[in-house]
Amino acid sequence: MKSKSNTNKGKDLERRVARLEFAQGSTVIMRFPVRVYDHQGPEIITDIDVLSVNFDLKLRDHVTIIECKSVRGQKGEADRLLVLAGLREFFNANLAVLVRLSASSRGREIARQLDIDLWDSKQLEQLEESHRWVPERFGPIAGYKYEELHSEASETLKSIGNFPHNLFFRLCFDAFVDQPYRILQSLIELSEFLADGLILPRVTYGVVMTNALQALSMAALRTASQFDALGQERTKNMIESGVTTGSPHIAKPLNLAKSIDDFLHDQIELVHKTYVAAGTNRQEVDMVSIQQILKTPLPWIDRFMDLAFRCRARPDLGRNLPRVIQIACFDALFRDINWKAPAFDHLFTPEHRQLVIVTLNTLEEIIGTDIEVLHNLRRLPFERNVESIKDRDEVFNSEERRNSTIHETDTEGQQYLL
Repeated sequence: MKSKSNTNKGKDLERRVARLEFAQGSTVIMRFPVRVYDHQGPEIITDIDVLSVNFDLKLRDHVTIIECKSVRGQKGEADRLLVLAGLREFFNANLAVLVRLSASSRGREIARQLDIDLWDSKQLEQLEESHRWVPERFGPIAGYKYEELHSEASETLKSIGNFPHNLFFRLCFDAFVDQPYRILQSLIELSEFLADGLILPRVTYGVVMTNALQALSMAALRTASQFDALGQERTKNMIESGVTTGSPHIAKPLNLAKSIDDFLHDQIELVHKTYVAAGTNRQEVDMVSIQQILKTPLPWIDRFMDLAFRCRARPDLGRNLPRVIQIACFDALFRDINWKAPAFDHLFTPEHRQLVIVTLNTLEEIIGTDIEVLHNLRRLPFERNVESIKDRDEVFNSEERRNSTIHETDTEGQQYLL
């Protein structure tokens, strides 16, 4: 059984690694559950300490899975390296990293053969040295408010019988690695539950919607990354096919739908002929075409494609969209203060604000309602000056800032709260 001190050391190591990954340009989530599916549904078998997704300037995603172990010596070193090699294949990740307080020569040789990066505490400290100005905790990186509100929302949703907790799970976690059409399917499912009159507590509703906004940004970037190879029109067709049929390859479901339509038409004609032969007048009825239903455009698809196009047109902004949302939503709107750190100035420019608002407008169109709980996102100040580089050696003191600015309000006298 792990002692409390060892558990705390492990969590602290995970936080340090996640902080470093975010500082180096990745969208990060800690303790990412690994799920497998069988006939009974999904089951969590383990978790990844840190999952890191970095988008390049063509918006192609690069996924890194990181395991953190706060133990010294060789115990468990080889086992974790082999497990990481399997997880990398399972998620088709680009890179796997094992972080330990110390690494043996045997472990480094195994890591070399498996093509896994192996860091020890000295390597980690060297990497951290150039990011001292980044807050120790913020938003999803072990932020106090983030963990508190997410835990509260998760427990509340479990108690609501008609809301599938699996949906919340997909928005929070699966969106980091899922295909765009599957993310959009989850958003449509969310809109259907809300349309049925489901009312959630404000904090829970806010947590769900902030995760939905982040999920949408991931879907937009992965969609935009396909423009170079497929073009916008073919990409749009694949997204629509995936959302409506569950397969992005449009020909197969449409051909199946046509076969079903033809079969139903033949059966109805057979029934009519039988009644006419018996002396009964033919009664014409309008037959619903499954193929036509599948071809019906999604009402919000053009707005979604516009969001993806904006990201591809300015990849230097687009690649950071999920990170901006993580800081703006999971820190600023969650009543924390670390989003004000100078290290995040480059994520709070007027251009970033425009892209965030377009994403929010797109989410509202998909959901089919005004998302009032995120209105303060529109009021959040995105007016930072990034021309001058601040002193990167100056540590951001969150507690000092919290005491001096916790009562700051916007121009309308409202706090930047969720």
